[in-house]
Amino acid sequence: MKKAFTLIELLVVIAIIAILAAILFPVFAQAKAAAKATASLSNIKQITLAEMIYSSDVDDKNVRVGNWDSGDPDAWTGAAGWASWALQIDPYQKNVQMNGSPLAGPIVRGSEIARRVGTRLMTYGYNYTYLSPSRTPNWPTPIETTTATEVASPGDTLMFVERAAREEYNDAIYWYGPRTGWMIMGTVETPFCYNDPDYWCTDGWGLGSWYNGYLANNEKAGAFTGANAPRANGNMIASFTDGHAKKMTPGGLAAGTNWNKNIDDSAIVVTDKSKYIWDTRE
Repeated sequence: MKKAFTLIELLVVIAIIAILAAILFPVFAQAKAAAKATASLSNIKQITLAEMIYSSDVDDKNVRVGNWDSGDPDAWTGAAGWASWALQIDPYQKNVQMNGSPLAGPIVRGSEIARRVGTRLMTYGYNYTYLSPSRTPNWPTPIETTTATEVASPGDTLMFVERAAREEYNDAIYWYGPRTGWMIMGTVETPFCYNDPDYWCTDGWGLGSWYNGYLANNEKAGAFTGANAPRANGNMIASFTDGHAKKMTPGGLAAGTNWNKNIDDSAIVVTDKSKYIWDTRE
């Protein structure tokens, strides 16, 4: 006759399973998040490579943050035919889904038109302040571009950084549609934006920035870091103008400034230009 489990033995087995689950589930979750971060790194590398190939075909000019009156059928007709940087480099990419970070979820959903949505609601933002500038004394003149040779230190100059996603924006502000915010621009902001005397930009890092409210104080979405989103376990996914990409802490992205988590945006200044990885100049 087989001996049945006693109630105590069953409870012990259940307790062991519960303990193992408590140990293993966080490990699985961390492994899944790490895999998504690796995929995001791959995406941003491919986007950067596409931009570099695009640049080589147009006399080494970096892509503009956007063009008006582009004539492209997927340009944003509600904003005078605005064609984002992503729409311009689209022919050099495998598919538009790579414009969305796996850490933030897919950007094209359901019956949405892939190319149209995928080149408007990117979750990677362009360092437009320096690579496709609007210079303060002349603003609002046509958006400029730069050439690859104008970048003094390609391996130390940011090109793209993972940014806030469509659901993370406040409903009260949008361009393309509800909960899309400034996504049509596909940009990220520099820490020094507020006080930069030479370049126009949207707003900077720190307390008091537009992004505090627009992103509902969501730190992972970049509410305090100019929409640069530290989703990868507190790190940002970033690429550089020489094509390499890596994870960076918020402090690393703000190197060369006095930024910290408690500073006002109006108080941020560049303290060491040689360490500031946004500016294309020496």
